[in-house]
Amino acid sequence: MPAHRTSSARDDSLALLDSTTFTIFGAAAGNIVDIGDGQKQGRIVFDVTAIESNTALDAYSFTLVGATSSALTDYRHLGNLTLGNAAATGNSTSSVANRYELTFSNEVPTGLGQFQTYRYLALIVVSVTDGAGITCSANVAVDR
Repeated sequence: MPAHRTSSARDDSLALLDSTTFTIFGAAAGNIVDIGDGQKQGRIVFDVTAIESNTALDAYSFTLVGATSSALTDYRHLGNLTLGNAAATGNSTSSVANRYELTFSNEVPTGLGQFQTYRYLALIVVSVTDGAGITCSANVAVDR
């Protein structure tokens, strides 16, 4: 079961994903982060310290989901970052060890003039590689 972390006034950067290496083929979930009530915008900051991206099989997908409960029973897609080999990801260049950011809003339209906010965030990670994989961490930085 993923760890549950709660935002506080003095902690605006929370770990969604502790430094982890993903190899072979697999899917994993990181921590669940509570960013509080109300509409928020922010960034998921990925610090990639190592990445295998030299073959067309190397791809790593990070999907940000939001939910109204920490059980994630009603999760909604809020964003996606795909890293790896250019041929595998469709990116213009292959990814390298670096810092990457994914911007998000936790408010999603549900109908004409209707919006839902999601206070709980989590990452779903899928890796496909025939090599060393990717080593990275991901933190939430709430802008407002």
